[in-house]
Amino acid sequence: MQKQRFHFCHYLKMIPCLFLVSLFLTGCGYTAEEKVEMKRYEKQGKQNAMEYIEEKYGIRAKVQGVSCEKVNTAPIPDLWPAPTGKVRVNMKAGDKEFCVLISGEEETTEGYDDYQRDEITEALQREMAEQTGLEAEELFVSYGYYRSTDLADKRNCMVHTRYDGDNLRQILEENDFSVIYSYIDEDLSGIPTEKVMQEIGQGEYLLVSYRSGDDYKNSDNHDYNMGGYPLAYDIEHNGVFIREYYFFSGREDEYVVNHVGEYDGFYYLADDGSEVHFEQAKIDDPSNWDGRGFLKAGQVMEAYSISTDADRIVLYIPKTLLDPAEVKGVKVALQYKADGNTRYEGSLTFTTGRDNYLMTTVYMRDYEDMIFTVMRSEK
Repeated sequence: MQKQRFHFCHYLKMIPCLFLVSLFLTGCGYTAEEKVEMKRYEKQGKQNAMEYIEEKYGIRAKVQGVSCEKVNTAPIPDLWPAPTGKVRVNMKAGDKEFCVLISGEEETTEGYDDYQRDEITEALQREMAEQTGLEAEELFVSYGYYRSTDLADKRNCMVHTRYDGDNLRQILEENDFSVIYSYIDEDLSGIPTEKVMQEIGQGEYLLVSYRSGDDYKNSDNHDYNMGGYPLAYDIEHNGVFIREYYFFSGREDEYVVNHVGEYDGFYYLADDGSEVHFEQAKIDDPSNWDGRGFLKAGQVMEAYSISTDADRIVLYIPKTLLDPAEVKGVKVALQYKADGNTRYEGSLTFTTGRDNYLMTTVYMRDYEDMIFTVMRSEK
């Protein structure tokens, strides 16, 4: 009890310090001069945006809102990043809402906008169908102006050049584009990648074929690493639902077929489609995992040994294999031998398939007698 009182008093002593820090932070902010300057940016930018849209598209649009673009260049996040002089103007013409990014420092009709985003997306859909003969279930695209902390973290489809129906390739290549197409049970091996890039543009493409419509619906986010690199990063998260995928660009070309295996109700993927053998096994006493990913480990699923030549495998374990009362706070537990010694660890475990599966990667190289199970910390 004395030890607990010590910690409580210790936290009490910290309150004045935390208050002072909070007071200091709330006392900081933009100076009066900076605020006046930003108001000037917003006023000029609003006028510029209306003239820019009218000149570019021949339409009059209403302004819905204006905010200064800000960029944080410091290694430590800045609560008050410096304005760049550009402003973001949210606009509406008829029923269509869109965004303009334009300078607020001076009069100009040079800017960026996403007014034609839907048209460009539909053109990408048509062009890919024409080149491949395949109709995509869904399309994600990323291109355009990419800088601001106020705008989305991913490239935001804001461009300067007007799309006229014939310059799709020009617009995409000017704006560093990447695109993801989702298909249902399609063979992607014959995709004419060079022709696609010649007709549509040199960018990054990820084509994903899901095993079925249900697998597509049951899988998680389909935009993967859109706007980042590599585009297919973490695609194994949905691996159990994917038949195959094709990632290609001007410098890379990777076609992958997912050889999903099943054993006793759980699923697995192995590097290069290597064979994997499982057998029911017995683990050592669960207390060996205490402090290794679990407070007080308790086994909630049968244990299985793994035998394979693959360097690694990915496991997908339906939660229906576990006792429903034991589902909360579970993770995969591993037992193996390394350098002649038995090791016990809690494997980094994620959920996938709308939170219906446990997923983990098991690295086999340099290890022997690998066994896995599922455990949870008991109360």
